[in-house]
Amino acid sequence: MTYRAETFIVEMLKQADIIIGRDIIVHNPEIFLDWSSRGMLAIGESYMAKQWEALLPLDVVLTKLLKLPSDAKRKLFKSWDAKFVH
Repeated sequence: MTYRAETFIVEMLKQADIIIGRDIIVHNPEIFLDWSSRGMLAIGESYMAKQWEALLPLDVVLTKLLKLPSDAKRKLFKSWDAKFVH
């Protein structure tokens, strides 16, 4: 299950032009399962817990995620409780 979650999140990050190792560093790969089930809240909590870090300014990383096209957000974030403005 963790591998599928990682694949899902890595694809989401690529679509947002966020590359692991270039833009963010993941210290705990188990975060992907949490991110895929709990969304933006999990991303924030895992950042505060130092499970990952941004090599870009954090606001740039989050803005890239939020700037995904609406169709991509619906597909990628459909399991998330977060609501996005189109």
